[in-house]
Amino acid sequence: MVNWKRLLPWITPYYAIKSNPIRPLLEDVLAHSGCFDCASRGEISTVLKLGAKVSSIIYSNPVKNEKDLKWAEKMGVRYTTADTYDELLKIQKYSPSIRILWRISI
Repeated sequence: MVNWKRLLPWITPYYAIKSNPIRPLLEDVLAHSGCFDCASRGEISTVLKLGAKVSSIIYSNPVKNEKDLKWAEKMGVRYTTADTYDELLKIQKYSPSIRILWRISI
């Protein structure tokens, strides 16, 4: 994380928890003011319990559960991702205040 910030200071990395959710690694990311890519309610809860700021979380599951979308919005998560038009409509319906990072493939 330190080298990333030194060499690429204009980019904010988000650690994908699903890749390796072990506590010491999550604590290290957190200790270096890292951000988190969370694919589930459980992952969001885990990093919040460790002390992460909700502003450092992106909810990134490609197919989100409606209840989890509402919960994430209520918890203060500000960003999510969408890969499909149907997912955009779901986010708009269940969590209209969450901002969307649109993932496209060319």
